Amino acid sequence: MTRIRERIVLVGPGRAGCSLARGLTRAGHELIATVGGSPENRGAVAAALGQVPAVTHAEALAAGTLVIVAVPDDRLESVSLDIARGTPQSSLTLVMHVCGAKGRHVLHPIASRGAKTAAWHPLRSLPVRDLGPAGLEGALVAIECEAEDLRRLESLARAVRGRPASLDGGRRDTYHAGAATAGNAILAVFDVGLRALVHSGIPEALAREALANLAIGAITNASKIGPAAALTGPVVRGDRETVARHLAALRQDLGLADAELYAKLSAALVRIAALRPDADKAASVVDLLKKVDPT
Repeated sequence: MTRIRERIVLVGPGRAGCSLARGLTRAGHELIATVGGSPENRGAVAAALGQVPAVTHAEALAAGTLVIVAVPDDRLESVSLDIARGTPQSSLTLVMHVCGAKGRHVLHPIASRGAKTAAWHPLRSLPVRDLGPAGLEGALVAIECEAEDLRRLESLARAVRGRPASLDGGRRDTYHAGAATAGNAILAVFDVGLRALVHSGIPEALAREALANLAIGAITNASKIGPAAALTGPVVRGDRETVARHLAALRQDLGLADAELYAKLSAALVRIAALRPDADKAASVVDLLKKVDPT
């Protein structure tokens, strides 16, 4: 397949949209127009993308070969209808949204106009409007599309240094739940650890840095050898005395809710440890985890 030099229309020039558009232009594609955006952010958009003409939603399909829709999830359906008022430039016109929670089906009004559609989700936080030359730095890009369009979308992912993978659209909610758990729920765990260290007298700034280093090490190990092999700590060792002291201390110093969270997370560690040859050690703490609230 001959590489297409895309002429990009960006719908929703927020941080995510700008960072992806900037990465693609850095890779040789051309940004020809934007749609939408708040007046107060025009300066930041111009700083990231330069002076780019603005078009309407209805003009987007006719303007470029690739339309990137990077709007908030709750606006995706209405924006899709607005874009569908236009006419595609050609049968190769491709519209892709970058939402993780919704599939390609949300762009059906656009597909009915004869355009190609896709869901193209980078599994990475995009907090700034320009990620720099590093791009997505090897982040997964989950793609849902027609088979004939996959190579084109994979090429776009690689252009911004992402790692493309085809996603089963019927399992999107499961995929997104996994991503949200690893990327967001982990902060709830971090918060408990942080409050515990600060309560113990560790300065908060130091505690944040220390826990970040600890967590990064654990995640790095899990990414290399798998969660079960990477497990360390009192649960996997079957150290009942330490687990019991942890539960009592958290309940006394932070509260019942945090002790219960520790117990539930420890129970999850026991399930992971079941894959290890010494699984019986972790299983020995299960009864303690059920006694957090004796009432």
